Amino acid sequence: MRVAEVYINQINRNIDYSFDYYIPDFLEPMEIGLRVVIPFGVKNSKIDGLVIGIKESSEHKRLKNIEGVIEDYPKLNDWQIKMCYWLQKSYHCLFMEAVNCFVPSNLHIKKKKENGRNTYYMANALQELKYYKLSGKYCNREDYLAQIKSNATKQREILSCLEEIPVSFKELKEKTTCTTANLNVLIKKGLITESKEINIRNPYKDREYQYPANTLNRHQQEAFDLFNSYEKPSTFLLHGVTGSGKTEVYLRYIEETIKRGKSCIYLVPEISLTSQIIGRIMGRFKENIGIIHSHLSDGEKIDQWNAIKNKTVRIVLGARSAVFAPMDDLGLIILDEEHENTFKSNNRPRYNTHEVAKKLQDIHGCHIVLGSATPSVSSYYEALYGHVNLLELPERVKSIPMPEIHIIDMKEELYAGNKTVISRKLHNGILQNLKRGEQTILFLNKRGYSTFVFCRNCGYAVNCPNCEISMTYHHNIKQMACHYCGHKEHVPTICPKCNSDKIKYTGSGTQKLEMQLRKYYPQARILRMDTDSMQRKGAYEETIDLFQKGKADILLGTQMVTKGFDFKNVTLVGVILADSTLNIPDYKASERTFQLITQVAGRAGRGDKLGEVIVQTYEPDHYAITLSQAYDYKGFYDQEISYRKMMKYPPFSDIIYIGFTNEDEVEVSRDCLKYYDKLYKLVQEEEGEELLREMYRPTASPIKKINKKYRWYFIIKTNYILQYNSILNKLSKEKEIIELQSTLIIDINPNNIL
Repeated sequence: MRVAEVYINQINRNIDYSFDYYIPDFLEPMEIGLRVVIPFGVKNSKIDGLVIGIKESSEHKRLKNIEGVIEDYPKLNDWQIKMCYWLQKSYHCLFMEAVNCFVPSNLHIKKKKENGRNTYYMANALQELKYYKLSGKYCNREDYLAQIKSNATKQREILSCLEEIPVSFKELKEKTTCTTANLNVLIKKGLITESKEINIRNPYKDREYQYPANTLNRHQQEAFDLFNSYEKPSTFLLHGVTGSGKTEVYLRYIEETIKRGKSCIYLVPEISLTSQIIGRIMGRFKENIGIIHSHLSDGEKIDQWNAIKNKTVRIVLGARSAVFAPMDDLGLIILDEEHENTFKSNNRPRYNTHEVAKKLQDIHGCHIVLGSATPSVSSYYEALYGHVNLLELPERVKSIPMPEIHIIDMKEELYAGNKTVISRKLHNGILQNLKRGEQTILFLNKRGYSTFVFCRNCGYAVNCPNCEISMTYHHNIKQMACHYCGHKEHVPTICPKCNSDKIKYTGSGTQKLEMQLRKYYPQARILRMDTDSMQRKGAYEETIDLFQKGKADILLGTQMVTKGFDFKNVTLVGVILADSTLNIPDYKASERTFQLITQVAGRAGRGDKLGEVIVQTYEPDHYAITLSQAYDYKGFYDQEISYRKMMKYPPFSDIIYIGFTNEDEVEVSRDCLKYYDKLYKLVQEEEGEELLREMYRPTASPIKKINKKYRWYFIIKTNYILQYNSILNKLSKEKEIIELQSTLIIDINPNNIL
């Protein structure tokens, strides 16, 4: 018998390698990429695994047999398995964690007996819809009814409803009290017939959209022509100011790619953006598109995966995970708002979508388009000095002027006696907008009601018992919540430290601001968009649709409202606390601040009316704020890149974060130091002193404890990422490292190191 190499579907570092199994004759021909059921361990527990290789013999003895192949389970192609190996080595994840990126989540495996053998199949692979109609045996309904006893009321009810046009079981249930047993009786009598149809679950398929093509202006045409002139796979950075018509250019790129017989992936940073983009794509191309994001139901995810795999759709739209769509004829990947940190995964595998797209480009020979009004510093550097083609859209479509940005120093507001979070200028602007029937967007990058609760008598602040971080008060649940571990508790009435009753709420989040807005502007219709208010499925789409249709006057939110929305009646944008992202201990803090201000400012004045932006800050002279006032991306880039070069931050190096977590504070520090010493010796032996200079000593994390676990880490700033990855992969297989009690986290170029 031939032998299959099988990875076991268990997330366990101790078994992160393939096991050999005999292939029984009845399962031949076996193929690489199939999902199989095998006996595993001392107890021969039945578990599924992935076949990643087939050979004629094995060096191991006493092999077990594969139990069966799982019918209808997604089969991985050779290129997908290669991608899994690449993810495993590049991002230090387990192989099956990489595999799980390529298959729909929550696939349920069931067993049945056939010909004396166990067979396995996917329980939720497809959804069948049943339809019923009159059989055509008789000419009129009375003849049908005459075949049924007068007291068989449910059967008579069914026959009275049915025609010779098929009706779904769902529709029939709405009109009658029938059961499947009643229907089966009528089928046996030959009075009705049953037919089945596979239902492709898609929450958007029944909607109608219109999005006609717009005439390209000179800059858009140049960007399209340059893209079209490249035959070989290339990467482009489309740098266009907000409202410059980047989406129209993307659609032209998609159209051209489809003409060439290739498929496209269109990635957006937030699920909230998919509804607008879906409308534009379906309105333009009049065809269904594949949709992949976490808010789909399990059934919808499976159906979308099958539709993409079977090539019934040629355009896939989604958030970060859509980059793993099973497209064998990929011609184009678009990363819209490419600067957003949501394109970096914070869970294993901790991949960067940009890097995954580059790997897919190597495999499929596809084009990559990165688009943004505020490109990441690293992407812009690559466009100036690397292998990325820079395309620019320097002005808005129809020459609509950019909204004027006003910087308000909130220290001066305090001196003038204004103690609210709304400056006088913003207050007057909102009032004027309400009078004119125009809409306002307010951006505050803090959710909840109050950012922390403390005692005015002794200064004690209420921290999460699981994390070394202050709790945020949420008015809607009348509790404090930790935004790191989710712990909730009631606000103390007495200070646990000094027994004082002088408990005070301080700081302002979106919930508190919403309540204040309702007090200041009772006539206003207000919508809030943040993580707390968008929990329910469909909440994003409903909120955006209401605002788009003018059924709300003010849209208040966190970063969600800064993304690429196009609301024609928004003429005022207010940034409530522009410094909130400046004070984070992160080398990207200035870049993030400039991007957020510029992006949210771009939501104003996109229609026929002029826009205005009011930025409130306690640091009005910071270059990220002053340069955003002039929309001076190049000026910001020049200043920021000089700091990056001096401090050897990306793009002048890669950062490797190596962290440890453990409930025991002593053990986590010991494990971190032990790992550091082992790595130091390995680097010294294999690479020498130059790489050692790139390693920084271990220390406790800035947030020392999260979810009851203490945290230690060290970082490496390196120009030798491949060498370090190789050494880290080698180190991960050493028994001494595998047996460490702390959880190991390796993150390449993390969003932050808090």
